[in-house]
Amino acid sequence: MFSGAVKISDISDFINPSQDCVVSIGGTKEAILTSDLDGSGMVQVQRPRTAGALQKDAGAQAAAPVATLGAHPPPSPVTISLNDCLACSGCITSAETVLLQAQSTAQLLGKLEEARAGGHLRVAISLSPQSVVSLAVAAGQAPALTQSRLAAALRALGAHAVFSTAPARDLALADAAAEAVGRLRAAARSPRAGEESAAPRLPVLASTCPGWVCYAEKTHGAWVLPFLSRTKSAQAVTASLIKGSWAAGEGVAPEDVFHCSIMPCFDKKLEASREDFTLGIEGSSRRVAETDCVLATAEVAALLQERGLRLDSPLPGEEVGLDTVPRPASPGRGLVGRAGWVGAVHAGSGSYMEAVLRGVASELHGVELEEGTLVTQAGRNPDIQETSLDVASKTVFRAAAIYGFRNIQGLMRRLRLGKCPYDYVEVMACPSGCLNGGGQLRPSPGQTPAQLIQAMEEGYHAWRGDLTPGALGDSDMLAGPRLDPGSAARLLHTQYHHREKSAASVLKDW
Repeated sequence: MFSGAVKISDISDFINPSQDCVVSIGGTKEAILTSDLDGSGMVQVQRPRTAGALQKDAGAQAAAPVATLGAHPPPSPVTISLNDCLACSGCITSAETVLLQAQSTAQLLGKLEEARAGGHLRVAISLSPQSVVSLAVAAGQAPALTQSRLAAALRALGAHAVFSTAPARDLALADAAAEAVGRLRAAARSPRAGEESAAPRLPVLASTCPGWVCYAEKTHGAWVLPFLSRTKSAQAVTASLIKGSWAAGEGVAPEDVFHCSIMPCFDKKLEASREDFTLGIEGSSRRVAETDCVLATAEVAALLQERGLRLDSPLPGEEVGLDTVPRPASPGRGLVGRAGWVGAVHAGSGSYMEAVLRGVASELHGVELEEGTLVTQAGRNPDIQETSLDVASKTVFRAAAIYGFRNIQGLMRRLRLGKCPYDYVEVMACPSGCLNGGGQLRPSPGQTPAQLIQAMEEGYHAWRGDLTPGALGDSDMLAGPRLDPGSAARLLHTQYHHREKSAASVLKDW
């Protein structure tokens, strides 16, 4: 039993910053001046100043003699970049609450204006299915129609091409299944006498959610990173294809392509800022981001409203639909995965658990699962869904989908204790998954959050036929030649980094 005096911390689905941001936000931090240092060179701890105190100080300085105005100038706002957020251990997934100068609608509009002025710049925009469904529910119409009208609206603003991330997601799903198969095979091989096992860690933890990845890197660090899947997210794979194959087809260099991704989550902005998702420029040491800007669903809705573009009314060019996602220019027969492993997309977060289960059943046990045969069982709450594969009355594989930080922290405790029963876990930071991402549209008047999520899930499931291999036409890359291992690694794989925690972060709960 726990003592009543024991404090159990960090069990909320909404994790607050573990320390104040290291830079001034909105001018509300005390300026650190040379006079604030004591003889030892240590900075003195100061009390945060309120907006009223700042106004009072500003009034006092206005009445002061001119000679003293420079002594203690009022602090000015400091803008920070998303790279600063990734390097800082002060906060985890609340980085979207700080001032972010980049990755905004203003940045996108500026690039669209630059492209219209002529030159080599091309603007490409990719759409996540979850964002499309959120906009469709708000417009009261089918997601397929909403997607076509959204593409037309973005082209009206000046975009050269509009893609879906669904084909890249299919590649990511197949690769995630192939990775799980490989890890299970390696774990089954016994090491030679006197040798330590170098098998990859199990369970495999999905890594498509940037909020979860950031939390894992900053809070748990080196011990948990070997469990994370190497597979990139659909956003990252799409970005690699756009700045690779599509740029080459357009006859422009990757640095002359501006790629904006529309996502259900603000944390995708952090993902786009990772150094791992950059391209080197030939003949230069400079690197460019594969995704230059991420806009949340709500940001795009506000932009369309500002420009008078309504998705619930016909738009010129909506019959054009989406552009075809370019195939990776890479012949070969290396393993990436099979189209049958992807199956129909049932879950609103991408169906990673289902794709992996299908791949393991097919490749390791010779069992082909039919669509609709996946049976899940709720765990301690609806955001924990468990499933298993039974062969010859024996359970040979266990998987789970675990959403929300409260459940993720429980998973981490079990993993540390060596009591995790799963072979694969689809991990998402948001309760109810990506359809409930922080960047999605809020409930309409009179609608509860639960009703909104239900409406989005129903719309997503009804639309799944448009998102399955075979319905994507030329963009179904899984039906084409297999990628060679080197090309697959560049297109589909990433890595993770242990980020040291600050002393303030470590001591915050004492």
